[in-house]
Amino acid sequence: MYLEKADRFLSVLFNTGPLQANIYSRTAGLSGLLMFSFGLSMSKSLQLFGLIFMLIGLIIDHKRAWRALKSSPAVILIFLFLVYIWVRTCYGIFIESEIDTAQLIDGARKYSYFLILPVFAWWLMANEKVISRFFLITIITTILYIILFSNVNPLEFAQGRPGDRNLPTLLLAYALFLGILVVWLTSFAAKLALDNKHGKIAKLCIFGLLAIAWATVLLTLIHLAARATITALLVALAIVFPLIIYKHLTRRTSMNPARTKYAAIIIAFIIVGPLVYMSVDTLKDRYMRETEVFEHLQQGRDPGEIPTTSLGQRLHMWMVGADKFQEKPLIGHGWGVPVKIPDRGMQSHFHNTFVETVVAWGILGAMLFFGVFVVMGTGVVKAWRKGTITFEMLVFLGGATIVILASAMTHSLGIRQTTWTYAALWAGVVLSYCLDFRKQAAVDENS
Repeated sequence: MYLEKADRFLSVLFNTGPLQANIYSRTAGLSGLLMFSFGLSMSKSLQLFGLIFMLIGLIIDHKRAWRALKSSPAVILIFLFLVYIWVRTCYGIFIESEIDTAQLIDGARKYSYFLILPVFAWWLMANEKVISRFFLITIITTILYIILFSNVNPLEFAQGRPGDRNLPTLLLAYALFLGILVVWLTSFAAKLALDNKHGKIAKLCIFGLLAIAWATVLLTLIHLAARATITALLVALAIVFPLIIYKHLTRRTSMNPARTKYAAIIIAFIIVGPLVYMSVDTLKDRYMRETEVFEHLQQGRDPGEIPTTSLGQRLHMWMVGADKFQEKPLIGHGWGVPVKIPDRGMQSHFHNTFVETVVAWGILGAMLFFGVFVVMGTGVVKAWRKGTITFEMLVFLGGATIVILASAMTHSLGIRQTTWTYAALWAGVVLSYCLDFRKQAAVDENS
């Protein structure tokens, strides 16, 4: 009886509709999805328990899950990549002695979090209603967390979670997380608020609450001073806002198409303009700090003597990475190649996901790793052509891609569990549309 009540509650909470999975699988999987959404802001332990419950639900319904997962080239590439990195790691342990064994194993363990994607994607079901409920729950818990740790002042929330031993990594990871939430709210707020099922007052309340959530998360992100993420987010919003506004204007008005385009651009500029203005000081301050690096490069001076600013350190590490790649281009060195930074000691990563991947796993590993995302991208395009993905979802995935790429170019996303789970908010949604759950009816764009 209690199991049936829990199943009914979770099905209503995530608006799943009828599912083919048995009650044990549904209850475990949806419970895991709920814990995972809470854990993204509240607790790493909840994230882990959520993933375990989702995995248990998938195992219970393993026959149907296996049919869907094995039909996806992206999932096959994920498993091939994981097999490769562990084979490469064992080779490094038993044949080579270049990198410490503990470092090699730790790197392979961190990249094994890639398994989050198929598990998470399976329970999102390529169902926009489920995905929307998941994001709404995540946003509510995130705002509560921000208020809880900022003394009810989001603008003071600048130091991340207390007690973390690697604060810069956490700040960048959390900025990535908040950036994805902002893009989702931008893409879906109007659609959720203008749903024909709601009355006028309900629509106004929903839109107001979503606007407050959007502003709270965005202000917190700007105050975190994650320059690359903020810049990428502003670029994403400058693209997403006009598209979303134009789409809703054409749906709900009979305005001339040319005028609609101009109206969408003007409204988007009115919204994005103040955000750019608020971010100018942060970006300008960073540019002034990096002036010495720009002058060094313009004058053609020795790259090995580049100033040790934030950008200077990254450029130095990337140059070291290029040299390391040439030493073992095919199979790489394994994870944990030590990088010596002048005046800063040793680092075990390259502050760039692309550089780190080719250095650690070589051309073979990089082809498998980046091949996953190429295949997932083509899967989304096919879903769009078949009509199984809405315009808002496509815009969200495109905007989130810009934020992800900026984070990947300025940081190593494979350095810890946190960045994998936050990146999964984008990659898991993409992968879910590449799985063959069942024959999906074309979505109604006017709904």
